[in-house]
Amino acid sequence: FKSPKTCDLQKNASTKSLMIIFLKGFTLNFINPFVFAVWIGFFTYSETKFSIEEAPIILGCIIITIFVTDVLKVILAQKLSHFLNTEKLVLFRKTIGIFLILFATRLFWVAF
Repeated sequence: FKSPKTCDLQKNASTKSLMIIFLKGFTLNFINPFVFAVWIGFFTYSETKFSIEEAPIILGCIIITIFVTDVLKVILAQKLSHFLNTEKLVLFRKTIGIFLILFATRLFWVAF
């Protein structure tokens, strides 16, 4: 319900060095407990499903896949940033908020 802050994304991105942005993103991902749970799941699954020779190949493929999808997200985010403005972001946030409220209502309805 707050009025959105105007922000020049191009200006903010150019004033920070890429290394600082990378380190912040890496740190946020590193301290995220969900990431640890996912990797523990990958290791456990690969140990039980695959042989000792196949497991490193599977884990390597997983790492490569995650890296490629992250790079694609960065490329697509740069392309989408030209189409986004403050009004569209506010509309997007309100739409997502409505969906979350509806989903939470359904969860409560099913639980009780």
